Amino acid sequence: MNYSEFLDYVKSSIIKILGKEKNVNISKILKTNDIEYDALTITDDISNISPTIYLNQYYDDYKNGKPLGDIIHEIFSLYEEHSNELEFDIELFKNFQNISSHIVYKVINAKKNIRLLNDIPHVLNMDLALVFYCIIDSDYLGSATALIHNSHMDMWNVTTEDIVKASYQNTPRILPAEIRNMNDIIREMFASDLQRQQIEGKIPMDISVEDEADKILDTLNMANKPVEMYVLTNSQKMYGAACIFYKNVLKDFAEKVKSDLYILPSSVHEVILVPIVEGLLKNELSLMVQDVNREEVTDSEVLSNHVYIYKRNIDKIVT
Repeated sequence: MNYSEFLDYVKSSIIKILGKEKNVNISKILKTNDIEYDALTITDDISNISPTIYLNQYYDDYKNGKPLGDIIHEIFSLYEEHSNELEFDIELFKNFQNISSHIVYKVINAKKNIRLLNDIPHVLNMDLALVFYCIIDSDYLGSATALIHNSHMDMWNVTTEDIVKASYQNTPRILPAEIRNMNDIIREMFASDLQRQQIEGKIPMDISVEDEADKILDTLNMANKPVEMYVLTNSQKMYGAACIFYKNVLKDFAEKVKSDLYILPSSVHEVILVPIVEGLLKNELSLMVQDVNREEVTDSEVLSNHVYIYKRNIDKIVT
């Protein structure tokens, strides 16, 4: 069964389960970095709101030997689990005055998103693009998000400038920036792993996991001659790379460490800040970023393959 036949099979199977009272559709959804996904939605005459179920991974499961019956059961169970959770006032989204305080921005790669940018409001900055989305609070889902398209601006009768103004006010407030030393993050990872080993009985309970984590980190630092690195993201760890454009965030941090900064685009969710010191070369860091993007970061979350520089004397990011 090829991919097209698989999609037809999924759709017809869900229709058989639900009957004609539901509208079952599969459509292509364009996501970040111009990656397309095939999405299943199920609506009815009462509501056109539906959980979005992406099918691409299920086809991979099928090719890897997962029975079709199990796949259909999993898709239907996922629909049932979330179909009652999408209870928010759709009228809220139709009125710009109501939704404007929920508009925030994120940053994506401009060249990798040419098709997407044709359909959404955006602001270009270097080789990046600021794009805008709404955070809609849900009692069930926490914070659901909706990317703003040109069609939304038409519905609201607003301009890109209106969207930009709202997002610049909201984003640092709703998603405040956080900067943490990479050593602290690594230490927490070690401590968490040691605690798990204690619970599993692999190491004695009277050992201090914090002290042991410090010892491991000190050993690694001495062996690797580490460079000071700091992770910049937002409070939700979601689309936190946008924090590089918050007013005064880079400026205040650069003044604190008394240095210009290399900005390593770890993903759309975070960047790594590295104070510039003698012998630390931008090209070498860019190669590291490329390796990480290739091996560790999902295609839709890659931000950029090269390093940026924040210059204190001009308060500006340059390539």
